Amino acid sequence: MTVRAETVLATLRAGYGAVQLAVPGYSAEQRLGGPLDPATLRVVRVLGARQVVQAGLAQFWLARSFPAGPMLGLGVGVDALHALSMIPVAAAAPRWRRPALVSGLMAAAFAVDGLLAARADHLAAGAQGGLPS
Repeated sequence: MTVRAETVLATLRAGYGAVQLAVPGYSAEQRLGGPLDPATLRVVRVLGARQVVQAGLAQFWLARSFPAGPMLGLGVGVDALHALSMIPVAAAAPRWRRPALVSGLMAAAFAVDGLLAARADHLAAGAQGGLPS
């Protein structure tokens, strides 16, 4: 049995988001960018909820055997926007610089992973004759 790259990505995203949502004190933002104040921990929880929802939508999409490309493209876009949005936060707010950079780097990593999963999906479809020559 072969595990699809997008399934692995959604599973990793769900785990990362679950930590942010349930125990933000153990999140990457807290461990690498902290210590965080209570208001910032609430923001981490909101971001965790977004990750869990995004992972759930991806699994829903994949379970129905829809083409992975559009779902992966949307996820890459959301992650890239999040990563880019952290740049002005890091530049403008010294107290949030480190957690914003950690959050932005994590989002960038998910965006790159999404691109790699889309590429793997595209190559697999071509190998199975699903793409025109």
